[in-house]
Amino acid sequence: MRSRLFAYAVAVLATFLCLLIRWPLWPVLGTAVPHVTFFPAVMIAAYVGGFWPGISATLLSAVAANYFLTGQFRSFDFTNVNDVTALVLFVLIGAIISGLCEWLHRARHRIVAEERKRAEEAVSQDDCHTRWVSTTKMPLRDKEGATIGTFGLARDITKLKTAEQALRESEQRFRGTFENAAVGIAHTHPTGRFLRLNQKFCAIVGYTREELLQKTF
Repeated sequence: MRSRLFAYAVAVLATFLCLLIRWPLWPVLGTAVPHVTFFPAVMIAAYVGGFWPGISATLLSAVAANYFLTGQFRSFDFTNVNDVTALVLFVLIGAIISGLCEWLHRARHRIVAEERKRAEEAVSQDDCHTRWVSTTKMPLRDKEGATIGTFGLARDITKLKTAEQALRESEQRFRGTFENAAVGIAHTHPTGRFLRLNQKFCAIVGYTREELLQKTF
């Protein structure tokens, strides 16, 4: 409500300022192009508040131009077709400007709402996972060398920890497959020393795991 009142206040103030700017030019311009001076007021009001503040500035500007600058609204004497055409075009253009600004306002609000929704969803998905942070802390000393506090740096290492966890899980799956295989499996070093072997291999060759790990072939 307060922002809406502010937009209407801007419409009134902008119209008044345009009239103040146009008034000293009366000796030079007279009644020529009275509406052109008020287009900034319409654009400012529409930009700030959208359609209705823009329309308000348009109507106020039309009244100001035709009352103070041409005197037509004081006598309601519209004898000049060009003046009537200029008034109609000014109101029409003001309505178009106000409508475009309203569309821009609505588009901006929609984009902001969508971005906020996506951000909230991202945050919600991150409250579901553990975040890992690596910190480095150092003492903060004064000119005499006395410790007066600490300062440090923090680095998000969640991706690194996630990769390490995935590697551990992969190794565990491999170890389970290796140990429970129905065939004998053994890994050896180029020198002939056993590095790893499963229980099935031990049963086939008739040696314990400890005995085979000490042997070299």
